[in-house]
Amino acid sequence: MGNDDRSGVWLLLATLVGAIFFAELTIMLVLDRLAIDDMVLEGIIDSAFLVAALFPVLYFLVFRSILDKNAALLATQRELKATNNHLELRVKERTGELEAAKHALERNVVGLHTRQREMAILGEMGRLFQACRDINEAYSVGKTQISHLFPGISGALYLMNASRNVLEKTMSWNDDGKLREFFSPDECWALRCGRPHEAHAIDRGLACPHVDLGDTGWHVCLPVTAQSETLGILCLMAPLDVLNTKEETEDATRDWMQLYGMVTENLAQAISNLRLRDLLRYQALRDPLTKLINRRALLDTLEGEISRAERGN
Repeated sequence: MGNDDRSGVWLLLATLVGAIFFAELTIMLVLDRLAIDDMVLEGIIDSAFLVAALFPVLYFLVFRSILDKNAALLATQRELKATNNHLELRVKERTGELEAAKHALERNVVGLHTRQREMAILGEMGRLFQACRDINEAYSVGKTQISHLFPGISGALYLMNASRNVLEKTMSWNDDGKLREFFSPDECWALRCGRPHEAHAIDRGLACPHVDLGDTGWHVCLPVTAQSETLGILCLMAPLDVLNTKEETEDATRDWMQLYGMVTENLAQAISNLRLRDLLRYQALRDPLTKLINRRALLDTLEGEISRAERGN
């Protein structure tokens, strides 16, 4: 207790003692004037006058101060309670924000691992394409790597024939018979529009006639283009329940379309390079007029046959 508090207490006690003294003195003088002989009645009157005289003093000096302090304490308590409720609300909101940030971070980490895996598969696909000796090996590489890249999704690669009036299925994976073997270019929206075409069987889009989506299917066709020449299309399809396991956001859809585009670019580049290599080999070993093998082909074949004859004595 500080010096101010002690001074206030002593002042209050002095005031009470003084008030009691003057009140009792006044009452005794009044009773003496009244000359009451009954001691009981005199005591009752004395007590009543004393209470009536001291009540205002006690009220203004003691009770009012206590009531004011009590009211102040109640107001402070209400303010503290309101502040506590506000802080609890802010803590809940902040906790929710942190939980949302945590989930977003976890999704980003998962997405980053997925992108790293996809880039690793794409890189491996490019390296294997460069090591392929012929177009059939490239088809095998593409089939294996794409099935790893898009698990649960079936698809096929269609290439145009020499007359460019028919597309033929040259490579497929997880094919359940819903992708046709042959179709004409005007049956594919991607070829007619010159850009990727996506369609759902239920909610939106026009499905390409060469794909049997049924009632619960999805497909996307992507033109396979190299050096401004359309070689064919890459067609991917899946049930909607498989598609719905992916993130249905604009960013996720854009990422998937970019991935599809990178796959088609790799395929187009590999097919174009291997076709060019085969063409150069053919031109190097054949006479351009008669189409018969030339002297270089004869010498290469002769060397191989001589070596084989030597090995077999």
